[in-house]
Order: sequence, then structure tokens, then C-alpha cells
Amino acid sequence: SLSGYLARRVPPGPEGDETTRPVFEALIFDQFEEVLTTAPNDYAGKSTFFDQVGEALRDNRRWALFSARQDYAAAFEPYLRAIPTRFSNRYRLDLLDADKALEAIRQPALAAGVDFTATAAQKLVDDLRRVQTQRPDGSTEMELGRYVETVQLQVVCYRLWNNLAPQETTISENHITSIGSVNESLSAYYTDQVGKASEQFGVA
Repeated sequence: SLSGYLARRVPPGPEGDETTRPVFEALIFDQFEEVLTTAPNDYAGKSTFFDQVGEALRDNRRWALFSARQDYAAAFEPYLRAIPTRFSNRYRLDLLDADKALEAIRQPALAAGVDFTATAAQKLVDDLRRVQTQRPDGSTEMELGRYVETVQLQVVCYRLWNNLAPQETTISENHITSIGSVNESLSAYYTDQVGKASEQFGVA
């Protein structure tokens, strides 16, 4: 069982001396929604799994952190009775808004001695948060959304950084323009990575 495994992983001291065990143990379940999406029809297996997690957490020296996508929250409901706290303590991690995105763009560059100018960073953020919306008459238009997709931000900044000459200490609007649109940056990154994998493993 999970409890049995955890007990063996942190064994007591000589002759069952419990004083050598840690004050508490932290279990971290990342991408926890995958317990629902993997073998989605295995309800019995999922129930058994939650029962074992619940049993393990009844030891008050054990705490757990479950990280999962918010859109799966309701799907956990059938299994909550098995968990002692029933996930009652929740903290929502919001998406990356424009201000935080600006900070994520400028601060790491600054720490490396490169000035990512405010106007260039703002242009990049606006490009990344542009979304297509539909109007009541059925027509569509591009608007600035509230959030920036972190993966896209990372990929575009990665490409910008790799294209920076060794002697350059400033990233300007010209640099943003030179890498093309967000779609072009993502496409170039994908092509790059697939090419490296192809070369490394000798596959087409």
C-alpha cells in the first residue's frame, strides 16, 4: 500500500524508535489532473488510489500538496470523501497578467546586465496578449486580452536572447520586429527543436 511504501521509505530507528522519524513528511502531487485523464474509465482504480492516499494522510505527520488545473476541480468531487481535508484549503494561481509579464521579461535580462527597454517589452506583451474576439454582428476583431500565455512568452524571449549579439546590452523594439510575429517565433522554435531531435536520434 502507499502507507506501507512511505513507512519503508522513512524507516524508524533501532528497535522501532519513532523519535528518529522526521517531524512531518510532505507529499507533492504535481499535474494531479492526470489521475483523471489517464485510463479515464478505470473508476475502480481511481477509487482505490484515492482511498490509499487518504489512508496515508490520516497519519498527522504527513501533509500533501496537490497541484491541478482548475478546470478539473469539479471532476475530483466523487473522490473527495477519501481525503481527510477534502481539499478544503485551496489556493488559486492566476494566469500571467500584463504587468507581471512585463516584470518577467525585463527583470531576468536586467539581472544579466541587459536592458530590455520598456517600450520593447510593452510591444512584446501587447503582441502576446492579442486575441481575436467575435462581435454581436458576427464580425471578428483583434483586441488586447488580459493575460499572456507563459509558454509563448518563454519561447519568444528565448529566441530573442539567442539572437542577441555577445556585445549587445540593450533589447529594443527593432529586436522585437526582427524575430517576426509571435506565430513565426513559435514556428521557428518548433522547427529548431524538431531539427535537433531528428539529428540527435537519426530519424526523419
